[in-house]
Amino acid sequence: MLILMLAAVMTGPPDYAEPAGQGIERCATWSANRANAGVARKLDTEWLFGFLSGANYALAKDDEHKLLWPSDDGRDYVAFVDSYCRRHPTDQLQLGAAALAKKLKRDGGL
Repeated sequence: MLILMLAAVMTGPPDYAEPAGQGIERCATWSANRANAGVARKLDTEWLFGFLSGANYALAKDDEHKLLWPSDDGRDYVAFVDSYCRRHPTDQLQLGAAALAKKLKRDGGL
């Protein structure tokens, strides 16, 4: 047990600069998951909305903490990423989500 603890201490803390989670999956995986009604599809969708929520907070103007969303139907945002991923199957999912956030930022005048 002591050896395991020493090994953990000697390797140092994890590198948090490296992205992890659904955002690093390829768009081809997003598209495959979207074709099925399973758990992976739901996790991807929830990840997207979490990403947008974080972007919403980070890109807020004057502490309003909101982007100007052109729609209150989340399917519009999923459709944007669906389209992005069809065009860029080897990109990481986070790039499609970032493209959507940038579009919403631009469209909202932020």
